[in-house]
Amino acid sequence: AGPVIFASNHQSVLDIWVLFVAIPRQFRFIAKQELYRIPIFGWYMRLGGHVPVDRSNHQRAVASLAKAGETIRGGTSIVVFPEGTRSRTGRIQAFKKGPFVVAQEAGVPIVPIAISGSGAITPSHRIEVHPGTIRLAAGEPVDPGAYAEKEQLLAAVRSRIVDLHRSVGGLGGDPPPGGVGAPPPPP
Repeated sequence: AGPVIFASNHQSVLDIWVLFVAIPRQFRFIAKQELYRIPIFGWYMRLGGHVPVDRSNHQRAVASLAKAGETIRGGTSIVVFPEGTRSRTGRIQAFKKGPFVVAQEAGVPIVPIAISGSGAITPSHRIEVHPGTIRLAAGEPVDPGAYAEKEQLLAAVRSRIVDLHRSVGGLGGDPPPGGVGAPPPPP
C-alpha cells in the first residue's frame, strides 16, 4: 500500500515496456532529459507527468529529484534506473546516489527489480532486434529508515538487485568502485 520507488537495472529500451507490463499499479519514470526531445515519445513523457533529469547540470538534477520527491509524497510511485544508463555488458553497473536520497527524504520503500535478457534482444547503441526471453524478478521492499546513510541504502538495494539478477539468469554486477566487493586500493 502507498507509493514506492521501484529500482531496476537497465539493459535495453525494452526495459521500460517490460516494467509497464510487470508493475500492477500506476507509476512515473525518472528519465534523462534527452528522451523528452524525441517527438511523440517525449511529448507523452511530459504530458504523463514523468520526471525529467538534466544530468549535465547538477543544480537542475537536484531540482528534478525534488520534483520526484513531490510526486512520491503526492501518492504516485516512481521507477528509477539507478545505473543512470544502459549496461553494455549485461552486468549491473555502479549506482547513482540520487534515487536513494529521494527515498530517504520521502520515507518510502524501495522495491528492487532485476531484468535479464532484454539487452540481448535489443543491444545498447545498436539498431538490432534478436529473438530471446526476458526475465524479471522483484524483491521485498527495502525500508530506507533502516539505514543511517544513503550509501548504506544504495549498497543494500544494489546487492539485492544483483542477487535477483543472478536468480533470473543474469550475470550479476560489476563490483562498484571503492564499494562493497571492490578490490582493495593499491598500497
